[in-house]
Amino acid sequence: MNKKSQMYIIIAVLLISMAFGTVLSTKSTVKPEKEFTELWKNYVKEAPFAANQGKFEDFTQKFAEFAKARDKNFRFISIYSSQSGVYVYNAYGKTININNQLPLQDNEAGSINRTGKVAVITDEDIYYFSAPAGSIKAIFKTESKTAKRVYVYE
Repeated sequence: MNKKSQMYIIIAVLLISMAFGTVLSTKSTVKPEKEFTELWKNYVKEAPFAANQGKFEDFTQKFAEFAKARDKNFRFISIYSSQSGVYVYNAYGKTININNQLPLQDNEAGSINRTGKVAVITDEDIYYFSAPAGSIKAIFKTESKTAKRVYVYE
């Protein structure tokens, strides 16, 4: 084999290696809208199981960590009404107020006596929920420079 053909083979091997390297290193990304939808659907699906096992508070806190790791703009407020009271977890990124009696900072949980209705007051909106025992309610939000999406689960 002469030097000219060896050079062509080496160049061909290098070009093929570079092509495969580029294809394999390309990372697929999930669109923010799809990520938001997957996260809130995941929460809505799993939260009732956690509530039935008496692990709702722990589940919600761990879910908040998981969700923020996947989407830094994902925010939510979770409400679980049991026989003894209403548990609220704030992962909304801002201070909220529950029934004008319980202010909650971001990543803070609290509970109030069970009433027929719960008002969640944010700096932007007020959300009203009926809160029968055993019910789970949530507000999910994501925001970017160009869009804001909110999903309310009742």
